[in-house]
This record gives sequence, C-alpha cells and structure tokens, in this order.
Amino acid sequence: TQSTSRRQRQMCIRDRASTAAGAAGTLVPTDAILRLHRAGAGAMDKALPGEWTSIDLPPPPGPDLTRLETELQLAMQDNTAERTARTPDIHAEATLDLTAFTRPLGIDGLSGYENTEGLFLELLMVTEMIGLYYKDLYNRLRPNQVEPRLRPVLANPAHQAYPSNHSFQCHTLAYAFNTVLPEHPATEVLSRVALNVAQNREWAGLHYPSDTAAGRHLAQQFAPLFAESFADRMQAAQSEWI
Repeated sequence: TQSTSRRQRQMCIRDRASTAAGAAGTLVPTDAILRLHRAGAGAMDKALPGEWTSIDLPPPPGPDLTRLETELQLAMQDNTAERTARTPDIHAEATLDLTAFTRPLGIDGLSGYENTEGLFLELLMVTEMIGLYYKDLYNRLRPNQVEPRLRPVLANPAHQAYPSNHSFQCHTLAYAFNTVLPEHPATEVLSRVALNVAQNREWAGLHYPSDTAAGRHLAQQFAPLFAESFADRMQAAQSEWI
C-alpha cells in the first residue's frame, strides 16, 4: 500500500541518516544520534553538548495556574464536536512521521528530496532525546494526574508533560526549513502544521497549553544551534530546491 511504501522509504532514509559520517564542524554528528537514543534521558546531560542542556526555559506554571489550565481542558473535553473532529489526527500524530510536513512541501512520495527528508528525520530523533532531558528536568505531571475528571484520548506517555515534545519537534522542523529556504511559501504552512499538531495534544488531554508554548520556545532557542550543528545537512537539503 502507499502508506506501507512511505514507511519503508522513511525507514531507508532513517538508516542512511543514522550511518552517515558527520561532517567537520558538526556539534552532534549523525553517527552519534543513535548513541543519544541508547544513552536515555538520564544520561543526556553527559551525552549532549553543554549549551544544549542549559537553554533558558522557564519552569512550568505553579499549582494555581496549572489548575486554571485543567479547567480550560475540561471545557475542551466537553466540546465533543471539536474533539471528535480532531480525534483521527490525534491518533495519526501519536507517532510522528514526515507526512504532515512533506505533503505541504509537495514532495510526499517523490524522489529527489532524500536530503530534506533525512534532515527532518535526524532532527526528529535529536529533538526527541533533548525533549526527554527537559521533561525529566522539570518533572511535570500530566493533566489527568492533576485533574482526574480529564479523560485523555490516548494513554499517557511514560514520560513527563513539560515541555511538549510534539510541539518542540514540529516547530523545530518548521524553523529548520525556514533556515534552508526562508523565502519558500510553505514555511508559514509548516508553522501552522506544527501548531495544529501541538494543539491536538492539548485536545487529546495529554498536554497543558503551557507545555505547547514551552515546546515552541525550546524550538526557537535551538534553531540557531541546529543551524550550526546541521549546517552540512541543511546545505545538502537546500541543493534539492535550488
């Protein structure tokens, strides 16, 4: 099927990305990405560059504001029409793939954009582990652990809430493509896609709005660091578009 073919193609790109040698000057070369996965969140402070673990990310809101956020989420939960409309996307986005980003770019299923897709996959892997580091650092409970009346669409992930990794990862892809092609009209589309994916996690009952904002803030802070660390990948991706 088309979806199976897409997954196989992305797995092939992921395999090439994970075995490619890092270029000179890259802070976290590609062959180190899998080592980050094996290290786990508890070792991220040693596995990641120091500037990556010292980002200025404000702590999550305290108990009073958190309670206000759960009241907002109860109201969202009661909006059954909107929640039902978003549920298919919530399930589809539970495990991020590239479709939501390659389709707006017009390259979904096309050959000749392997460097662009490879860059996106590498960033998804790296941001996943970075996000776990900050989640462990702030150790925020999931919304339904604070407000038992909340009924998440999906089971709570095994890690903490703050910041939202979906927000961090998706906004990072949008910022990365803006670095590659700042004048491309799809840049704004990718930003809207990123926000929608992140907000779907709120509608799912898995994240507070402040988790989403923190993920976007983290992506903004990391954008220049990734522009340096992935400069060779971004240049290769750019060559596919110009």
